[in-house]
Amino acid sequence: MIDLAPFEELDRVIHVRGRLAIVSLLAATDRIAFTELRAHLGMTDGNLSVHMRTLEEAGYVIVHRSFVGRKPRSEYALTPNGRTVFQRYIQALEAIVRESHQAEERFREDPEAHDNLCVPVPQVLLQPG
Repeated sequence: MIDLAPFEELDRVIHVRGRLAIVSLLAATDRIAFTELRAHLGMTDGNLSVHMRTLEEAGYVIVHRSFVGRKPRSEYALTPNGRTVFQRYIQALEAIVRESHQAEERFREDPEAHDNLCVPVPQVLLQPG
C-alpha cells in the first residue's frame, strides 16, 4: 500500500500551479522584479498580482518597493519561512515519487497483488485549491 502521509504534507498555498512556479523561481534567486516574474511566467499583471498577494498574506513572500528614476519597481523574495515551506513541499513530492516507484515495482513483481492499486485519494487533493 502507498503511504499517503506525504500527500498531507503538500502545502495548499503553493500547490497551485502558478504559485508553485513563482516560488520555484524565487527559490533560485535572492529577489526578482515583478516585470521579470511576469515575463518568465507569461502571466497577466492581474493574475500575477493575485498570486503574489496570496503568497505575501501567507508569509511566504516579501515585497521590496522602490523607484528607478520615476518608475516604481516591486521586487519579491521568499521569506525564511517561505523557503522552509518550499523545501518541505519538495521533500513531500520526493516522498510521493519514491512511494509511487516502490508501489510500481511491487506491482511488476506480482501483478496479482492488489494492495497498491486501489488507493484512496487524500482529502488535500479533493479540495479546491
